[in-house]
Amino acid sequence: METLALIISLVSLGLAAVAYWRCRGKQDSSMQLEIERLKTHQKELAESVSQNATSSSAQNIEEGLAVRVRRIEARSLLLRVKTKLNRAISAAAHEEFFRAEELLEDGTELLRGARETLAEDSAYDQSFEEIRNTMRDAIATVKMRALDVRRRMEQVLTEADQIVNTLESDEQMASGQAPTAHSAETQHTAA
Repeated sequence: METLALIISLVSLGLAAVAYWRCRGKQDSSMQLEIERLKTHQKELAESVSQNATSSSAQNIEEGLAVRVRRIEARSLLLRVKTKLNRAISAAAHEEFFRAEELLEDGTELLRGARETLAEDSAYDQSFEEIRNTMRDAIATVKMRALDVRRRMEQVLTEADQIVNTLESDEQMASGQAPTAHSAETQHTAA
């Protein structure tokens, strides 16, 4: 902006020198008017350049602020993701795998929102991709662990039912009673 003002001033000085040389120092009123008109034009041009530069500067500041606001918003969402992850870790430690899975899914949604907030800011693409892949792996692991726990619990229930039925059948035989239909069925299934 200062360079442009300097160039305008030099052009004006050159025009004034030409005008002085043309009139050879005479105090011609028409030349004075021309010089005044050129000075006025120079001021208008300088003000115009100043306004364009100010407008451009304001636009750059506005764009910079918009980027900072989006980054702050994304950071806020990522902090919420961390909270969900910490809760999922705690739930998994207490073997609440379905709750852990739910918390990881919520975290994934928040992560997606953070990525959308920074859609135009590609500097973080690789980091988001890594986090997304790790979240996907964590969810798969929790699901497998939950299925494993469920299978084990179902197996324990089945084994407990078999023992209860066997004990009932044995007790009925020891007492001389015929096994009930349910007990007979269980004995038949167990055999």
